[in-house]
Amino acid sequence: LPLSLGGFRDEFFRISLGQEIAQTCAAALVLWAPAEESMDLCGDRAYRYLHLEAGAIGERLQLAAVAQGLAACGIGGFFDDDTARLIDVSPTDLILYPITVGQG
Repeated sequence: LPLSLGGFRDEFFRISLGQEIAQTCAAALVLWAPAEESMDLCGDRAYRYLHLEAGAIGERLQLAAVAQGLAACGIGGFFDDDTARLIDVSPTDLILYPITVGQG
């Protein structure tokens, strides 16, 4: 289920360090994880495991988008705290990987 719906292009552009794809995309997905629960399950390696998983999910999302004739791009540089606020999750949660889809 979407955590946030609406027109967030300008804000997403800002939190994505001014990357043009963040302002022209049709949709943005943000992969995130609850930090405390993740640490309880996986210990000190949770951060690594979560990023590996986010990369694998992101790759599949991008391949699926391209197969449907859409553009897709992962956002590697972003402001964590601002992204958490935008999608309305706890600032202690881990923002792993924003992904853009389509061309707006």
